[in-house]
Amino acid sequence: MLTYFFTLFLIIYFLYILCKVKGDCDFSSDSLNLSVSEIIPKDEETYLSNIKYCVKFTKGFEILTFICPKKSINYEGIEVRPFNCFETVRINGRHENLGELLEGSVFKNSETDSTIVRKVFIPPLIKEDILFECTCDNSLTFKGKHMGSRGIMRVQLKKNKIFGCDFDHNGNITQKNPFIYHEKSTKNSNETIICNVIVNSSEVILGLICPKDYKLFPDNCFENVLHENKIVKISELVPHDLKLHTNEKERSSFASFTLNKNEKTKGFSCQCVKNKNSRLYAYFEFDLNYKSSSFHIYILSFIIFILFLILFFF
Repeated sequence: MLTYFFTLFLIIYFLYILCKVKGDCDFSSDSLNLSVSEIIPKDEETYLSNIKYCVKFTKGFEILTFICPKKSINYEGIEVRPFNCFETVRINGRHENLGELLEGSVFKNSETDSTIVRKVFIPPLIKEDILFECTCDNSLTFKGKHMGSRGIMRVQLKKNKIFGCDFDHNGNITQKNPFIYHEKSTKNSNETIICNVIVNSSEVILGLICPKDYKLFPDNCFENVLHENKIVKISELVPHDLKLHTNEKERSSFASFTLNKNEKTKGFSCQCVKNKNSRLYAYFEFDLNYKSSSFHIYILSFIIFILFLILFFF
């Protein structure tokens, strides 16, 4: 019983830490100021202590914010690195274009009288694990024996498993496609293709990407879906908190929500439409039957018990 409560405490503490991490990476406070910085570092340990980290973990559907103070008293040498963060970020010491790595990223830059503000919407289409950084660097500001600090925003992106159909996928890079199902991008003008998707996880990310010259149907799929030959709101079929993102320019749409175990959810569909004779169908069905996984747990427990008896008696 004591072990149970200790484990529960660790879980609650971990969730508390995650909540603390949530929010903006704001380096505009006094954390990088000369008045609170270390003396000019003489060794690696002291140098590292002069770096302030803000760490974010995300699987998309989230807006990240990076705030850095402008040049002023005690911030004369401050710089944002890379200069055009988030459009360009630092990955393994190299500058990379984030928009090319994350299709559907949306960037917004603004300023106040005292701060530089950078925002990015992280889409759910994360093809591989990525760790990138942006820096608010005040270490080039010196006064007497003091120097400014560096603030580093470190973002860890985790590859998603997307239940859906990527009809615009290049088959040569299947290992980097997060979709459970995908089709080659080449389509005949009069071709009809059906993609059947079985959702078997309570943590759900749905996705649909159409080829060039096609458009999503219904408009704003997955906010609107087809059910029994009628257009309905997805909220009528999935009574849970929903995150939705549609990019008409990229011909893509995504939805994220969490289902209850063994919940019965009605199926629906969306389409990629070019003309009356050329439609790409994506059907979504839900099968959250956990009996098989429970059976595997029982089998595993039985095997462990047998091994224990063998080791104990022999």
